[in-house]
Amino acid sequence: MTTLSAQDLQIPYSKKGLLPSFSFELHSPAQVFIAGANGIGKSTFLKQIAGSLKSNNAICIDLKPIANYSIKERALRIGFLEQQHPIHFPLIVKDLVVMGRYAYKNALEAYSPQDYAKVIAVLDELGIAYLYEKNFLTLSGGEQQLCLLAQLAIQDPDIILLDEPTQSLDLHNKERVFEWMEKQVSDKGKIVLCVTHDLHWITKKKGYLIPLNNSNIELLPLSENLVLATIEKLKAQLL
Repeated sequence: MTTLSAQDLQIPYSKKGLLPSFSFELHSPAQVFIAGANGIGKSTFLKQIAGSLKSNNAICIDLKPIANYSIKERALRIGFLEQQHPIHFPLIVKDLVVMGRYAYKNALEAYSPQDYAKVIAVLDELGIAYLYEKNFLTLSGGEQQLCLLAQLAIQDPDIILLDEPTQSLDLHNKERVFEWMEKQVSDKGKIVLCVTHDLHWITKKKGYLIPLNNSNIELLPLSENLVLATIEKLKAQLL
């Protein structure tokens, strides 16, 4: 079992302030959605969990501060799909996705046929096996997003962080990604944290919701009433 915890965590946000400090403890398997207005600190929160932004040792995995994990150890524990990707050069999809296995390799060790078999399986699971030999830069934004999700999937970390993973997807693929997330929790026992504005899609989901706001932050059991109330607050700019 994996435990992700935070004690008196403070999140900086774009209005140059700090959100109220909050604490939480999650045990796998768990699915958590994070909601809030633009600029409130949702992406920053995920970056703190990933260890790419400092959190003053407030965040721990299995009681060990994130900062105390080596880069390779962290890659085995946490996978992070950010909103923006830094890929601006030609790269075949299979070679991009297989890089998710880097944490399992020694220096200069080549990727194996077994690694590429995992790539095929994950691409098929996400409905994009036809992209295996394609140039990543020639793909649509939605296809690129699914390829990057596939890379994270074969990384196979204990904790999955997703920053608006459905933002550029059509309705069919939104549903596919939400179903994939649920399987990571129910079938593989992972902890999944997902920032999303697609709140109508999670009204029937199980798990938790963290509505980020300026007054009080809590990890709340997910319910249809909670999600609908959160949507109304966002519409009224009260959250």
